[in-house]
Amino acid sequence: MRAEAEKLMVAAFQKGHTAALSLYDDPPRTISFGGFRKRTSIYTLASCDGICVYRNGSGPERLLEFGCTCTCAIVQGGTVCLANVGDSTAVLGTDTGSSYTARTLTLRHNGHNAEEAKRIKAASPGVVTVKDGVTGDGYLQVLSGPWHGYELAVTRALGHKHMAQYGVLTEPHVVSLDTKPEDCCLVLASDGVWDVMDGREVVNRVMEAVREGKSAAQAAKMLVQEAVELGVNSPGGEADNTSAIVIMLP
Repeated sequence: MRAEAEKLMVAAFQKGHTAALSLYDDPPRTISFGGFRKRTSIYTLASCDGICVYRNGSGPERLLEFGCTCTCAIVQGGTVCLANVGDSTAVLGTDTGSSYTARTLTLRHNGHNAEEAKRIKAASPGVVTVKDGVTGDGYLQVLSGPWHGYELAVTRALGHKHMAQYGVLTEPHVVSLDTKPEDCCLVLASDGVWDVMDGREVVNRVMEAVREGKSAAQAAKMLVQEAVELGVNSPGGEADNTSAIVIMLP
């Protein structure tokens, strides 16, 4: 069962990546960029030295390159199979009787991960590096060539076409486990949540919502709303990509 689920996960991630790549063959002629607290601008597709870019006449060009983080879970009875790429994270909440604890089940793929940073630097020596992976932002940075100056927050993702040549992988980290009776919830969320809350805080907020009679979906919505509010009121004044799924365990 576990081996089969893990194979299905890997295959699903590859299928999602392949589907995303098809967009490069027929990209939209225009895109909008901006949104929350930022004025939306319309960009038009153009070509620069054989590379597709989007321009709006005033702002910087935006290269045709995109991708996403992904964390996925299969829960069947007391067995959980998880797979992830990028910096979205899943935590398992446990009720100890007097408090709640949280255990991270996923692996964050960015420059703060020493093994990932080493792998990226070795992929194209002198061409790509990781910006201060220990103390800084941990971004992958292209140092030369047509993609000079391009930066990416993750070292594994779905949908990136050109960054694959610089070591960005689609292969997920996969883990399977059997839950225990005291395990109470599984929370999957993007970095907008984890930027402002740690795992234990997330589990506490979810379980508090459940004790108030909220469903798992309502607890997830509440979690996202609170994360956005915390992000907006932070010193930077912005909320990152923010989404969450809550699964209550039997």
